[in-house]
Amino acid sequence: MMWDGNGDPGGGWVMLALIVGVVVAVIVAIVSLARYLSRIGGTSSTAAVPPASTGGPESPRDILKRRYATGEIDRDEYLQTLGDLLARRARAARTPASLRSHSSSSRSATRVEAILAKGGRST
Repeated sequence: MMWDGNGDPGGGWVMLALIVGVVVAVIVAIVSLARYLSRIGGTSSTAAVPPASTGGPESPRDILKRRYATGEIDRDEYLQTLGDLLARRARAARTPASLRSHSSSSRSATRVEAILAKGGRST
């Protein structure tokens, strides 16, 4: 048997086990706290992530919403362009793909493309 100097056999091993246990508990607490704080920060929630940041290209409607939200365009221009986008979508849904032609696009569709292509305000 091992004697630790105080007259108790094996007392040093008990103390070593306690120290190791405390160190492991501290590490587990730190990891748990970090995971909890990252969850509170909203990094695990996908509901707050805008569609543009999902990696895919922005749709024309998303671009229009963003430009209206940042104040690049006013309400009237937003509503006009949104109406043009919706009319264009409805027209495209009614027209068979074999009959669609980019050269026969209407003025409003051209205007929508011009507004979305450039970053600034339309004239």
